[in-house]
Amino acid sequence: MRGMRISALASILSVGCVITIAAQAPKAPPASTARQIKAGESLFATHCGFCHGRDAMGGATGPDLTRSETVADDVAGDKIKPIVRNGRPEKGMPPLNLGESDLTAIVAFVHDARSKAGSVVGARRKVDESDLATGSASAGAGYFNGAGGCARCHSATGDLADIAGRYKGLELLQRMLYPSPAAGAPNPAHVTVTLPSGQTVTGRLARRDEFTIALRDVNNWYRSWPASAVTVTVDNPLDAHIEQIRKYTDRDMHDVLAYLQTLKRTPTGTASATADTTKGADKDKGNDKDKKDPIDPPAPEGTGLDPASLLKPSLESWPTYHGDYSGRHHSMLARITTDNVPQLALAWSFQTGQSDSMKATPLLVNGVLYVTTPDNMWAVDARSGRQVWKYTYPKNSGFHIGHRGAAMYKDAVYLTTPDAHLVALDARTGKVRWNVEIADARKGYWSTNAPLVVRDHLIVGVSGDFDNLPGMLKSFDPVSGALQWTFYSTPPPESGDTSSGGATGGQMWITGTYDPELNLVFVGTGNPTPVLNGPARPGDNPWTCSIVAINPDSGKLAWGFQASPHDTHDWDAAEVPVLVDAEYKGAPRKLLLQASRNGYYFVLDRTTGKSLLTTPFAEANWASGIDAQGRPTPAPEKEPSRDGRLVAPDEGGGTNYRSPSFDPAAGLFIVSARDAYGIYFFKEDHGKYGWAGADYNVQAKGSIRALDFRTGQVRWNHDVGGNPGAGILTTEGGVTFTGDSSGNMLALRTTDGSTLWHASIGSVGNMPITYELDGRQYLLVGGGSGLYAWALPDAAGASRSRGSERR
Repeated sequence: MRGMRISALASILSVGCVITIAAQAPKAPPASTARQIKAGESLFATHCGFCHGRDAMGGATGPDLTRSETVADDVAGDKIKPIVRNGRPEKGMPPLNLGESDLTAIVAFVHDARSKAGSVVGARRKVDESDLATGSASAGAGYFNGAGGCARCHSATGDLADIAGRYKGLELLQRMLYPSPAAGAPNPAHVTVTLPSGQTVTGRLARRDEFTIALRDVNNWYRSWPASAVTVTVDNPLDAHIEQIRKYTDRDMHDVLAYLQTLKRTPTGTASATADTTKGADKDKGNDKDKKDPIDPPAPEGTGLDPASLLKPSLESWPTYHGDYSGRHHSMLARITTDNVPQLALAWSFQTGQSDSMKATPLLVNGVLYVTTPDNMWAVDARSGRQVWKYTYPKNSGFHIGHRGAAMYKDAVYLTTPDAHLVALDARTGKVRWNVEIADARKGYWSTNAPLVVRDHLIVGVSGDFDNLPGMLKSFDPVSGALQWTFYSTPPPESGDTSSGGATGGQMWITGTYDPELNLVFVGTGNPTPVLNGPARPGDNPWTCSIVAINPDSGKLAWGFQASPHDTHDWDAAEVPVLVDAEYKGAPRKLLLQASRNGYYFVLDRTTGKSLLTTPFAEANWASGIDAQGRPTPAPEKEPSRDGRLVAPDEGGGTNYRSPSFDPAAGLFIVSARDAYGIYFFKEDHGKYGWAGADYNVQAKGSIRALDFRTGQVRWNHDVGGNPGAGILTTEGGVTFTGDSSGNMLALRTTDGSTLWHASIGSVGNMPITYELDGRQYLLVGGGSGLYAWALPDAAGASRSRGSERR
């Protein structure tokens, strides 16, 4: 932990290891009480003092925060608090889990230390600019252009123009000796990586350690390799400064500094010895705050994610929420087997530094993972777990309930937000390209949805259970963000359409699946609103609690199947519609499988939407039978009532958002199931808006349940506790990966559900994924607020090859 703290604030509040002085006049520190400052002094010493010194004026490994530009710009903690709270994992800085009052105290102390800098008895003393005025400018010019060799790389009329106007005193001296690149600036080092095939890749160095080499290529894509598998040549212009440091005498150092202090812009706008050009990377930064980040030009065709590749994803990728269009969550990778899975070892972990649990399924494209929480997206190196970039959406009042994941199209990635916006980011840098509203958050909409890319359509849904809102699914142009079409599962009240019986709702908040041969997108819809007040919305209330098939080019409904007609128990049918091509009752069929929240398992012909099988897979006492369309018939005696009705399943359902998996070799549909009871209440006083009633859970038992996909018969159960949160992944190696309710990652034998391996990682709330890089299979799962990647020792996974080139 000490080692992590050493690099903590140093990497954030400084430029490299060089202190940056604010260009403008210092802002007045925020008003703080003596008690806050005193408390902050102790907290700072505990958490930050080893790196920055107990007085915040710098230590052996950290900069002087009293002269930090970030501190100078901070107003009441608006700059400092997010840095301390979130950390910077890519710089080795961990987040500090401190309360708001502690953060406020630290901010108060830092500002107080800044105002008193150099006056505290025993503290590190200040170095004034006049202290450094001992050199000869003419001698420095001679050394610069002669024996020092500085002019070979630098120019008084180029990169050093007005250098004395940009940097003063000690900072100018430090940058003269070793000009570390500014935070976020490109690394000046160029690297050439030679692959085992003999191919070479060149670019700017992004990261290098004993285990990984990474670069930014000519198109600014992040690329990495295991350091042991490639040959690397690095040309770093800063190496010349390291050599020069060894050659300087103290006199030479002060003479060159005196010369650089003459390179200052004159009042007429010209530099004293220069024309104002920008030869090098050390450009004027005085007005950076007034500049917007430039948008990089689009990446060349073929360098990002071709949407056509989603038809047959590589085993080195997980390019969409479900891994592919089928929603089967089954990988053909087979290096991890029932025999060697106990040898799995942690390859790396990544901590988001957020309080939000990890619910998102990461994407993997070209060796980079894209993972989300509400308002945040990270790009992470899939080999090392190192952060490539992070994007944070502006603060908003949307509903922060969780997040499912991202989508990618060519060189852009997409994030939905708690206030129901859709944001397009450059996949290489995380810079915003566009931001559009999906739905009006002021009315009660929000979005946790991972969009679905189908050719040139970006299809995304929303949520909104607490208000009487029509269910919406929208398609946007992935390049421009223009709206292409809107599908309503229930008609807007103002439309005059009464086909839903007055019901609203039917939100589509789980990513759908897609059949390219039929050109149909399949999506599950949510519960009707008002939720528990059935009399307010007579009839079946289509298309709530349904599976709908939609043409992605027009947004038109092809067919719909209602899993829960006239739902009054909050049993969304939003669960994943899994697509399987198989023989069924003696004939080849295009099947759609769904384990629905109402406790029933459905097999449909996805060409027509006709029911082939309806049978319970979990405790369900609410239906009186199955109608001619294959739909459970609600029993009137199980409708919510004034005195309460005992109903199975409860509101949480027989299953929920937790993705199931289909293993074709075993013929098993494996689902995270719950046998649960709840009590449901409704009376007229509860009204006709929003929830309109009350329900309470009584008892629940969770299990991983394997069904014969043709019959729905249970083949095995594996107990995972009352309220599991993990999805399910099966692999060609015969292993099923999931999580239990006790914070354990589990590996089960697919054929019988027996436990093969486990690891305690905290609450498992997302769906595991697997991928292969450099001949090594990784298992990736979210635990708590982090990601954990597991792999076999190199020799253990070498004997078993891939299942095939498809997932």
